[in-house]
Amino acid sequence: MHKALPEKSLQDHIQVMLNMRRDLLENRREAELARAQAQAEAREDNRFKELTELLPQTVFEVDRNGRLTFTNRCAFESFGYSEHDFDIGLFASDLIAAEDRTRFRENLHRVYNDERLPGIEYYGQRKNGSIFPILVFTNPMHLDGEVVGARGILVDITERKLAEHEIRKLAYHDALTGLPNRTLLKDRLDHALAQAYRDGSVVALMFIDLDRFKVINDTYGHSVGDEFLKSIARILRSTVRETDTVARLGGDEFILLLEQGKSRRDVTVVARKILEKLSAPFNIEGHQLFASVSIGIALYPYDANDGDALMKHADLAMYAAKERGRNTYQFFSEKMGEEARERQLLENGLRRALEREEFFPVFQPQIDLKTRRIIGAEVLLRWRDPVEGMIPPTKFFPIAEETNLIRPIGEWVLRRACAQNQAWRQAGYPQLPIAVKLSQHHFKRPDFVGLLDQILDETGLDPHLLELELAENVLMENAGVILETLTDLKVRGVHLTIDAFGSGYTPLSYLKHFPVDRVKISPQLMQNIPDNEEKVTRLLAILRESQQLGIDVVASGVESEAQVLFLQKQDCLKMQGYFFCRPLSAEDMSGRLASGVDWRDELPRLRGELIHIHDRLENRHP
Repeated sequence: MHKALPEKSLQDHIQVMLNMRRDLLENRREAELARAQAQAEAREDNRFKELTELLPQTVFEVDRNGRLTFTNRCAFESFGYSEHDFDIGLFASDLIAAEDRTRFRENLHRVYNDERLPGIEYYGQRKNGSIFPILVFTNPMHLDGEVVGARGILVDITERKLAEHEIRKLAYHDALTGLPNRTLLKDRLDHALAQAYRDGSVVALMFIDLDRFKVINDTYGHSVGDEFLKSIARILRSTVRETDTVARLGGDEFILLLEQGKSRRDVTVVARKILEKLSAPFNIEGHQLFASVSIGIALYPYDANDGDALMKHADLAMYAAKERGRNTYQFFSEKMGEEARERQLLENGLRRALEREEFFPVFQPQIDLKTRRIIGAEVLLRWRDPVEGMIPPTKFFPIAEETNLIRPIGEWVLRRACAQNQAWRQAGYPQLPIAVKLSQHHFKRPDFVGLLDQILDETGLDPHLLELELAENVLMENAGVILETLTDLKVRGVHLTIDAFGSGYTPLSYLKHFPVDRVKISPQLMQNIPDNEEKVTRLLAILRESQQLGIDVVASGVESEAQVLFLQKQDCLKMQGYFFCRPLSAEDMSGRLASGVDWRDELPRLRGELIHIHDRLENRHP
């Protein structure tokens, strides 16, 4: 038999057993909690890894020594390393290009000091040594309140950099030719002038404008025009050094910036070389095209001390080249600056002239030698400035054309001419057509026919008593646009005349495609007739062809007896010019119309030495 334990010992034994059970349960519970926590941490770790594997950026963690302790799969793909490479121990700086490693390490130490760094750009380096742009975001990694390392994201920004490059290229380069644009040119010009100021060298600026480029665009289309501009750009680029700049300002305007001590002689060589290279024909989309350019040149420091002034003076020189006949070059001179200031004063005066009623019309009679009477008149515009006095049309008309002031001025002349002719008709004078010369700006206006209808309605003038003149070159350069307008005018009964015909080389047969009533021989062609054989040949060809086509001809600029006799012999009997009469005021013209003067009676007064001219004419042409 077992001996019974004392009661107290039994209680102690039971307590020990209970304590042991409790400890066992607590240990089991703690183990279960630890296991659950470990499982939770494992699940979280797996979840973190799965999430990072989905990211298209490299995720990394490093210890305080900069050694990589974690990376996602994108790191393998972006940098070309294998998992084994990372396992054997790589430093984060191994992913950075040598030129940026020192800066990267310095920034990493800022993170170890508990600083969060936003995106910083570096160049990354792949295992094969290739370099590419990256953006790195880095934060400190904590444990128990202490920074134990860093974690971050590394983004490949190659595509973004390429996009930024394209944006910069668009911002600083011409989209069609790829040449620098106005913005980049200004930067380079400012830099070139600053350098020239320091070393005392010369900078040359050449302003190049294509002559009559619009004709190519209108004739062959914008596709051909664009290819033509590209070809011009390539030739200009091949003509200068790599250190020089060829820029396109837009349209058909180019700039050459020549640096590093170019002398006037050197620039002249470049200008001549450009003209020589551009003289060869261009074959574009089956069309043979020829280039003609006007070049204006300004030099620093002789012509200007800053970029804006240098551009302005080169521009003025380019216009001077155009006035010299185009397809040439011209250096800036002080005289051009004075002319530019004068042009500006004229432009300001033109803008005020209409408001102040400083314009007035005069009338140039047209004579028929057969009847010796007035058969019409051309209205001409005169400007009397209150300060400068009479200003020649040759000075203010080109400015009016360039500034588009020609539109309101031409409208004023047209309205005034129609009103005056209607007044003569109502006064009982012979009904004669009044000719008004208009600019291409008027014929190209979509509302021009409506405007003319309004003027005719306001003045009450019969459309048959109005003759509209347009220049030969306007018809050639804008045929498609103008044809519909001319047809609408012809239907209304308005007479249509090609003014200054023969100044260009338009074949008269070309006019059969248009509703033209007559041509007016250019005063330039009439000069030195009949002594100039070349002009005589040209004039005779026009007269013969006009008779074949049934187109009426008026000779303008007739100033001598010899011209009258020559024209009469060719049966061209309608003329106007100073030989017969200078332009008349509206009052003097009224007197002429009222008197019904036979022009033969006027000849002794006009040309005393030619009293018998008309008698001789009648003997030659009864």
